Amino acid sequence: MYTSENEQVEALQRWWQKNGRSALIGIAIAIALVLGWRSWQEHRAVRAAEASALYQQVLEQQDAAAVLKTGSALVENYGDTAYASLASLAMASAAMQQNDSDAAASHLRAAMDSAKIPGIRQAAAVRLARVLLSQNKAQEALVVLDGTEPAGLRGAFEEVRGDIQLALGNKDVARQAYQNALAEYAGVAAKQDVLRLKLDDLADEA
Repeated sequence: MYTSENEQVEALQRWWQKNGRSALIGIAIAIALVLGWRSWQEHRAVRAAEASALYQQVLEQQDAAAVLKTGSALVENYGDTAYASLASLAMASAAMQQNDSDAAASHLRAAMDSAKIPGIRQAAAVRLARVLLSQNKAQEALVVLDGTEPAGLRGAFEEVRGDIQLALGNKDVARQAYQNALAEYAGVAAKQDVLRLKLDDLADEA
């Protein structure tokens, strides 16, 4: 306890002489961190807005070559944004329009690697498996599916798995995969019709 106001002032002066410099440094560091964090957040917001505008251009392109050009610019300059994986998906479609399945597969792998949203990675995996299957690379396609958690796209994964197993000559495994897909697509009439046709084709071959 201090007995007078003067003693309080003297105590504060002594504390300041002893700790003032470190206190100022601490305050300066705290301010710098806050300003730095705000600056970084603003920088990310600007980059996201720029990437979004460029991705909109990708979507608006009518020509496959233009999609590839704009998409490549987005991936190169904004690869750290969520739009990079979306651009890679668009470029994969453009590559398939040009009958370049190797390029499509490359873009789909890039989409999987850069995806910040699980659903994008899963969609890319399904599409990559289909491309690989079209290239007669059934085992490689199966590896892609097995290495990806299907989550909300389980029906699509099972259907492609059935196509792969059928290509490999494993009809019983293919049938089970189609049945699994049929269950996952409960309520989706169009997909169920397709899967029933595939199951009927297997029954006719038995």
